[in-house]
Amino acid sequence: MRTGHFVDPHNLDNVLRPNDQMDALTQALIQKMVADSLTHDTINEAQAIDEARETLLYLYALNIVGETDWFGNLTTPLQHRLTAIVGVIGQYHEQYFNAPMSAVSAEKIKRDLFAPVLTFELYARDSGHRRRFDLREAYRMDPVLVVMALNVSREIAPLVKQPVRDAEELFFSYLFTAFVAHFEPAVIFPPIKVDIDITYCPALEVILKRMIAGMAEFNIVFTNRFEDDVDLVISDAMLTDVDSRYRFDWQHLPNVKELEQLRTRLSELKAQKFATRFERHEIAE
Repeated sequence: MRTGHFVDPHNLDNVLRPNDQMDALTQALIQKMVADSLTHDTINEAQAIDEARETLLYLYALNIVGETDWFGNLTTPLQHRLTAIVGVIGQYHEQYFNAPMSAVSAEKIKRDLFAPVLTFELYARDSGHRRRFDLREAYRMDPVLVVMALNVSREIAPLVKQPVRDAEELFFSYLFTAFVAHFEPAVIFPPIKVDIDITYCPALEVILKRMIAGMAEFNIVFTNRFEDDVDLVISDAMLTDVDSRYRFDWQHLPNVKELEQLRTRLSELKAQKFATRFERHEIAE
């Protein structure tokens, strides 16, 4: 601005409401940015307002919203678009899991999708915002939600004004990570019952429980192998009565390979339990 150079204005009226229709905090923020800009004699008030609105857009595109009413500051069509996308997700949630998506999950997902929807409204073909995603890793983490994210990304193509293939490429990673982060595992997946029994090193048992409890993609419940329906056992004893596929003989902290083997087995159990619970959904890589 000091040298008379300004951002190229975009049609922000398709994205942001007029300043006087925004919440009080956002109006104050814009007024402060305008006042700061006008301390330079290289800019006039109209340019300063454009700069302030453009800056607000950049902050929102970076998911920096603070305490502003980010949803209320959007134009009505963009609000409807976000609401419609979350509605599609809710329909798939009901279809896949026989349960409505919680209001808390819906609000968190809408918040996560706000930035990409806002960005793609103005920069839909910007390769810098395309997300390459490792589908193999995603399938390992959560095969059910991979399929759901792919289906949702294709169905919302008309809502985001994109061809189906482009919508899939643009939105899959955002949808998948939002589902993993914000769906309630206890509602979606039957619990995986894990028994950790470290006889000779009780402190190791505590550490392992903390470590495995942090694997948020699994609905893990700790139990003991004297129950009939234990799914997986980790122990420092030779347990000949436990299926070797679901037994981990650990007498030490697991290394990277051992943890990967555990995650793989947990992923298999998760998919099996889902398939048993919802047999009509075929999960295929």
